[in-house]
Amino acid sequence: MENKIFALLRWVGGEYRDVPVEWIKDFNVESFDSENEDPDLSYVVEWRVKNKMPKKGWPCADAQVVAVSEDKSKLQQKLQSIEGSRSPLRCKPKKKNKQKNNLIGNVAKNKKETPAAMQTSNNDIIGKASGSGTSKSYQNKTKRTRLDTNSNRSGKILPLRRNLGVEERYDEEEKQDGDGNEEEKDGNLEEEEEKEKDDSGESDGSSSDEEIFDDFEVPVATDNNGGIGKLFKKVFKELKTIESKLDENQRNDNPRDPDDQVELGHAGSNVFIPLKCWTAANAQTSFTSMAISLVKSVFSTEERLRSNLRGKRSRINRDAPIRPALDELKMNAIEEAVKNKFDNYKKSYFGSAINNMLNDERRKNNAAANNLENAEEN
Repeated sequence: MENKIFALLRWVGGEYRDVPVEWIKDFNVESFDSENEDPDLSYVVEWRVKNKMPKKGWPCADAQVVAVSEDKSKLQQKLQSIEGSRSPLRCKPKKKNKQKNNLIGNVAKNKKETPAAMQTSNNDIIGKASGSGTSKSYQNKTKRTRLDTNSNRSGKILPLRRNLGVEERYDEEEKQDGDGNEEEKDGNLEEEEEKEKDDSGESDGSSSDEEIFDDFEVPVATDNNGGIGKLFKKVFKELKTIESKLDENQRNDNPRDPDDQVELGHAGSNVFIPLKCWTAANAQTSFTSMAISLVKSVFSTEERLRSNLRGKRSRINRDAPIRPALDELKMNAIEEAVKNKFDNYKKSYFGSAINNMLNDERRKNNAAANNLENAEEN
């Protein structure tokens, strides 16, 4: 008996699911290549959550196939590589939202868990998927139209805690050395007082790097009872003092304004964004979220509303206007900046995230315009 194969899907509504590949129409596991899959194409998936097929047939929904595997845990790892790791300090979701925020798990057991893509008429979707033939039909391929709004992003992402393992180890050594002579304790107190004076700004701040290194004294172990540990402890403290002084001098010499410009990609790309925008984008935990942040910083709202990533005709609505593509040079700089930070960068996911963001912005803009028009009529 052959092992059952599962596919990781992304519904047009935005939610990720793992389902058996038999549910996907006109899908060939052997010819599927996740690396080269067209980000603008999606498949028609039969939602077989009941034991018996309804009289009108299985309800269908549009989804993109992200990956296939016999092991669901591998699909979970793939999803984490796309969305980024969860911060250990992120706020935990409430219990009542635990099931809603689950990105990947068992298929739905009732109609309430039906994917968002099925909110449209099932008959209309089935009608689109009724074409015959062994190859992927045009009706079974549609653009995805929105970002994943149901992903597990509840709670504010807090900055990661620094690794204090080395400092904590030295703190423990200090406690163990509490039985030492009083002269060594007095020397440590003098060092702490000098450090506090430097940190509080009592120094004139004009000392050069040479003066900093001139003040550095290499401690020498004079006894065999804990001498090496004390030596490294004192060296560590001296290095921390030097580092803080160097950082302070550098900040005084080169103050950075939040409105300073940062060049994306490589030197000479001529694509600049404010430092505050770069700081926000660089803090993102996945390459897709970083790409979206940079696109919003580089392109104006008007440019994003009238453009697509590559400027192709819509595969869903043939009557929709052909939109211009986003500036290629700017997109190359954004892509290079994202690739430089994330080793798990995938071009197909990069393009899908940007197109979904652009479509979502247009949908929200049209809804706001319609609401304003209705308010004026009333």
